[in-house]
Amino acid sequence: MITGVITRDIVLGDPGAGHRLPAGSRCQLLPIDQPFGLRWIAKPLATGPQWQNDYALRMVREGHDIALTDADVAVQWESVRLRLVNAATAYDGKEHDAADRNPRRRHYNPHALPQYLARVDEIVADMQRGAAPREAILQGFSGRLGDAFLKALGLPASDKAERCRYAGLIYRPVTQPPTTEEMR
Repeated sequence: MITGVITRDIVLGDPGAGHRLPAGSRCQLLPIDQPFGLRWIAKPLATGPQWQNDYALRMVREGHDIALTDADVAVQWESVRLRLVNAATAYDGKEHDAADRNPRRRHYNPHALPQYLARVDEIVADMQRGAAPREAILQGFSGRLGDAFLKALGLPASDKAERCRYAGLIYRPVTQPPTTEEMR
């Protein structure tokens, strides 16, 4: 589960009604790819005195989404990284088991997992700079492995054109990394 903390009060529904998701609220985040800056769907995790009322929970139960931008929420990026690392190790384990069951037809690369993990770090760094999760994952991985990473973040599987695309040996970030001048 990707979690985050709301950084500012989010007004829900009619502004005059006073329904809000208060700053400091913890929520589960589901990534979405929208061209206009919305990157997360929030599902509140708890109720209690920090809530003005249960309007936000009722909105979620009724199927309404609370869409947030990166300015609205402090994403706990370590939870994103852990989900991707878990997906990489699970995929590697399945490949190892498949090769053990049928060694004539399957080959297992014992050096693949460290390469997957290095690529995960590059993808998470790219997402932190503002890349859409789906674009960053598909830039780094393709095929069944890319689908495993998309599934880990709750995104739909890639279509045929995305699945057949070659991701490349070198990760090319979706967003530009900071220059040495910007880092100073």
